[in-house]
Amino acid sequence: MMTEFDIIVNLKRAFRPVYVQVKSRFILNKNKRFVQNVGLHTFKSHPSFYIIFMYFTPDDLEVATV
Repeated sequence: MMTEFDIIVNLKRAFRPVYVQVKSRFILNKNKRFVQNVGLHTFKSHPSFYIIFMYFTPDDLEVATV
């Protein structure tokens, strides 16, 4: 299975892309914490692969935590 990415970043005049997958939530768990599981079958580890976790406040949709 191929991992899908939300953002691909590449430096100008260099081909060394960084692949970013964004995981976001609008609701925290009962302990007021952001919890996100990443499955071994959906994300393969690689030095060019990154995951960003973001929490948006539901009232104003602002990014509260990255």
